[in-house]
Amino acid sequence: MGARITLAPSEKDGIYKRFNFKRYFSDFMTIEPCIEIWRYLQGEYLIRPNSKVTHLFFIYEGKAVVSPIQDDYSSSHLIFEAPWFTGEVNLFRDEQTVSGVKAIKDCLCIQICTDPPVRDILLNDIVFLREMCLHFCNKVVDETKNAMDYQSLNATQQLVKYLQNTMLESKLVEIDIEKYADSMRNKNSTADNNRHIQSTLSKLEKAGVLDKIHGRKKKEEKLPSYKIIDISRLEQIGTGELTMGEL
Repeated sequence: MGARITLAPSEKDGIYKRFNFKRYFSDFMTIEPCIEIWRYLQGEYLIRPNSKVTHLFFIYEGKAVVSPIQDDYSSSHLIFEAPWFTGEVNLFRDEQTVSGVKAIKDCLCIQICTDPPVRDILLNDIVFLREMCLHFCNKVVDETKNAMDYQSLNATQQLVKYLQNTMLESKLVEIDIEKYADSMRNKNSTADNNRHIQSTLSKLEKAGVLDKIHGRKKKEEKLPSYKIIDISRLEQIGTGELTMGEL
């Protein structure tokens, strides 16, 4: 999915200057012919799960989320906000990805095709490798903090966090309750009870925080989807300012 955007050379150069993009490479002119500008609408995959990644993405506008890793729904708190690189891990490992990256707000990206010989050029570029080291360090710090914050939440707050982080701009969110509960159970989370999850969603719906609609079909059943009606109260529940009993 996604669509290529055709820009004049001066427009592309304006984007490079805006984000000082050329600083990531020692010889930008060598790889510039392999660069394209792409747009991904909300809900579209930049990187599909279980796929071969052939591009390095620099998201310069928008917001994306790591899609479930082998149906690990607790991983969905990993958010990419522009400006940010993604696809860089697969550049170094050259393996099929198990996770995907999906736009939850429309994304504009600088994409570099990483097929040979560009991949070899990047992996031998000292400037690029140094910048990627800094990027990986920042990524580890951010993800560690996010994971620690997430584990400190109670079951209801973890569910609310999941809803917030997977919400599209249209305020729609889809949840596979069974897989979400199984994932949490594997992580020894408190948010591992199907009945508690369904009860929490039902209470949020009755309180006017969520509106339940039917989403896409999964085999013979439909995954429940929700439209977030009251973002303010949902945020208050997520931070602990408001309890479910106070709705």
